[in-house]
Amino acid sequence: MPYTADQIRSLIAAGEGPRIEFKKRIPDAALLARLVSAFSNSSGGVVLVGVGDRGEIVGTDIEEAQQTFRRSLSVLAGPLRADLEALEVDGMTLAVITVGANPQLVLSRDGAFMRLGATSAPMTPEAITKALSEAGQPPDRQSSALAEAIHTLTVRIGQLQEELRQASRMSRQLPGYLVSGAIGAVLGWLVSKLLG
Repeated sequence: MPYTADQIRSLIAAGEGPRIEFKKRIPDAALLARLVSAFSNSSGGVVLVGVGDRGEIVGTDIEEAQQTFRRSLSVLAGPLRADLEALEVDGMTLAVITVGANPQLVLSRDGAFMRLGATSAPMTPEAITKALSEAGQPPDRQSSALAEAIHTLTVRIGQLQEELRQASRMSRQLPGYLVSGAIGAVLGWLVSKLLG
């Protein structure tokens, strides 16, 4: 859906919420796929790339946004309605990603997501069961078990990704910790020699 600059300014003024997300920079393809999955499995929505969290228009590299968008679509499974358009607003180029609602389940490689307020979260087993039934899978114990498994795996993938981020931060900080420890040991030894 083509937007006008005035419509985008109105969306920005309304702020982030269940149907709108601001991104200062294009997220990596996996994170964008999660976001597209969340909007698709909910009421649809718009991602404005080149807009900061407080609504400041900063612009984006449209070619990078288009490439990342294409890569994100390649890691999604399920019927999908999403497109990206470039739009100039206040002298800055924005990437406007519009995602249509879909009653059938749309999965990213990280699992099944939905919008809860202004955030994306793992879909509940009930929401997954409903989406499966929309796709022709009658609700029964097997579809309930499948929905529970998808939910559990989605949550676990998120936990593992967070653990990896923490480990990565720790490994980047480890040299600083080692240097600080060594300096502390040397200072402690010097103080003990001076006072001893």
